[in-house]
Amino acid sequence: MVVLAASAAFYTRTIGVSMCLAAPLYLLLAPPVRWTLADWRPRLARAMAVGIGVGVLCGGWTLRNRVVFSGQGHNYLGQFMLKQAYVPDAGQVSPTALVARIEANAHYYADQFQRTLGGHFWDRFSTGTSVAHFLMLCVVIGFLTAAIFRRSVAEPYLLAYAAIVLLWPWKDLRFAVPLMPFFFYYAAWFLALPFLLVNLVLQPGHRFQAQLAAACILFPLTVPGGVHTLHTAQNDRVVGYHYQADKLGDWEAYADWQDFHAAAIWLKANALPGSTVINRSPNIFYLRSEERRVGKECRSRW
Repeated sequence: MVVLAASAAFYTRTIGVSMCLAAPLYLLLAPPVRWTLADWRPRLARAMAVGIGVGVLCGGWTLRNRVVFSGQGHNYLGQFMLKQAYVPDAGQVSPTALVARIEANAHYYADQFQRTLGGHFWDRFSTGTSVAHFLMLCVVIGFLTAAIFRRSVAEPYLLAYAAIVLLWPWKDLRFAVPLMPFFFYYAAWFLALPFLLVNLVLQPGHRFQAQLAAACILFPLTVPGGVHTLHTAQNDRVVGYHYQADKLGDWEAYADWQDFHAAAIWLKANALPGSTVINRSPNIFYLRSEERRVGKECRSRW
């Protein structure tokens, strides 16, 4: 089941390789760890069995894709070292630039966590990005605490996922979404840590409920982000809002995205019925099309 679950994550999205790496690593280091040969033999056997199973299923599919497809666009490993993932001609990134990329990506995802945890609450503090850095330090301390005292598959998964998104040539909010529940979890561990330490010197009947105390502190900070999410969801109930090219001026977009919509507007007015348009986002073109069927991938019928 572990092999199938990890492979399914990889088949769903390539980033699922994080789970493929995390599963055998957790089986190798699952608590409680006893530093004896008799304990490590079955651990190694389980980890190797899962690793080989995942390697066969996912490696076979990867090899199949390399045979069927060709080109840089289908090679994620090659894209890690590019300056721009979608512009291979820009060349490869230097080691110095790679370190700068990791730093910039880390700052970005720390800022996203700050925005999620408290929303505009932090605007009253003129501390720049130091708040985001402090919050991430709390998460790291909580991560280490959980890894030591209550280790699960979440820790190796988060390490693998974070390594991938920090190395990736570009950062995006959608990459941050899977990180946020883990950040909240480890922030709760950080908040519970003082109560757990005090409990060491208290009698059993007088000890704090550390998890409940952490939740009471953390919950108010989640409310602004939750309210904003609900507000956004209500606005998104307007059908097709984000895909209406004539409403592009309502939101800030990248220059290439603006060109994409400008092309969609022109094609809607000028393309002959039944024309085939080669593009990278066929679903969006389909929403703008009068031809009520979807063609092959990277094609849209007009």
